[in-house]
Amino acid sequence: MFMLMSHVLLLTFIVLALSALAQPNIVLVIVDELGTGDVPWSDPLIHAPTIKSLAENGLRLGHQYAQEWCAPSRGTILSGRFPMHSGYSSGGMPGDGVGMDLKMPLLPGELKTAGYVTHMLGKWHLGFRTRKNLPINRGFDSFFGLLAGGADHYNNALEACGGDGMECPCGNLTSNRLPFRIDLWESTTPATAVWDNTTYDAYAFSQRAEHLVHTYTPDQGPFFLYWAPHKVHSPLQAAPE
Repeated sequence: MFMLMSHVLLLTFIVLALSALAQPNIVLVIVDELGTGDVPWSDPLIHAPTIKSLAENGLRLGHQYAQEWCAPSRGTILSGRFPMHSGYSSGGMPGDGVGMDLKMPLLPGELKTAGYVTHMLGKWHLGFRTRKNLPINRGFDSFFGLLAGGADHYNNALEACGGDGMECPCGNLTSNRLPFRIDLWESTTPATAVWDNTTYDAYAFSQRAEHLVHTYTPDQGPFFLYWAPHKVHSPLQAAPE
């Protein structure tokens, strides 16, 4: 309880500090399953000039600890708490799809209290059992992406659904299971416009990010974008070019 209260007080302090200072626009990117050898400063054969420039002109942290799967890092970054407290640890999450404790404040919600407009793109993977667990109800003003852990990068069909105890987002958010078991959403509505089996979803997320940035105006308040593409997560698929 003390640790929870300390965390709340820390987030409150951060929000008050942001409120008192000039509030920067923030873009937070988490790349799924990207290894330490998959970046240009580790392998010169990797061509990623923008990422390389960010590393060379910013702050690069070279020593860190993380679990062997992605959800604990997502939960930790958004909650500010260790996986053992967020409910996402090396052994798995508290019932697949259940999600983090709803009483635990998350970064987007705290930023909203400081006047930020908050958007999310990409992979959530922090719970979808009830609508209260969804990004749109955990502090984000908008959400375009997938809720579960992995899906086809073109048609967004789930890697697994209904097997091995895994709950399907499509079964939880609609009255009937969707026949294609698609995991791509606009807030809480299936993003049917992108279900064409030809759109590489990383491009769809990039286009939406550009739209959010280009249509942003300062009168909306400071801007926060949490962008979590699910490449290079399995299945390993790349655009033709």
